[in-house]
Amino acid sequence: MAGYKPYLPKHLHAAFDDSLELYAEHGLRSSDPEWLASRLDPDEVDKWRTDVVGEARLTGDSDPHARLVEMDRDGRAGEILFPDFGRPFELGTPIRESLAGYTRKPEHIAAGLPTHNRWLAEYVSVATERFGGMANVDFDNVEGAMAEIRWAREAGLRGVLLPTFDDDRPLFSPELGMDYPHHEGTWAAGPGTLAYLQATLGACEVPADEPRMLLSENAIRAWGVDGEALRTVADRIGPPMAEVLSSPRADLYPRGDVGKPLSSSFGGVGS
Repeated sequence: MAGYKPYLPKHLHAAFDDSLELYAEHGLRSSDPEWLASRLDPDEVDKWRTDVVGEARLTGDSDPHARLVEMDRDGRAGEILFPDFGRPFELGTPIRESLAGYTRKPEHIAAGLPTHNRWLAEYVSVATERFGGMANVDFDNVEGAMAEIRWAREAGLRGVLLPTFDDDRPLFSPELGMDYPHHEGTWAAGPGTLAYLQATLGACEVPADEPRMLLSENAIRAWGVDGEALRTVADRIGPPMAEVLSSPRADLYPRGDVGKPLSSSFGGVGS
């Protein structure tokens, strides 16, 4: 969180320092064991605490070089990155802020969004062929939103987070640029991403053309990513399609909760 300070307007530095003190006491990220404990079994949280937090592998949230190491470890050639309750002046979810008696000021919210965008633009610049950053925009300010969207495009970000959806255009509508309702990588924790894919795609014996679209081609088309550059990375880190589509060697999800692998939603970043 403290890494955002250089990107904030100077007149907000003192207020941000105050928020950092509050964050140290009450702040929570979606990768923290306390957060995971509300979603996962205790044994899975313990594995995460030991294998990921204890091994200092979450530095990739704020360090792009460390994130690339984890992506290689897990076999992910590229990622679309978005904030996960990690923007300036945030403590976590709105519920978390309410319990702490904390309310963000409109000025801080308005400044926090472009601050995150500028931090993120520098983050993804380390590997533009592998990172696709999503900009945050204040849609209540139409002129400001348009200016920020133009800036984000020029700065190399890939898209914009949308605030709401409706029945006519659901979350995974092609018009919104979403490729499919997938889980992000598992940071090689627990069974791992490969095991999850085998338990879904492999177990269902789907033809190779379908996972190829689901795992790469749809996203490449939606986000305008350099497919050839990603192919070079994918060939280096694997796994090959034949391994992805092989039947699982063990029943890693005996309760039928294959849709909830350990740490299934860590596409987020934050300073």
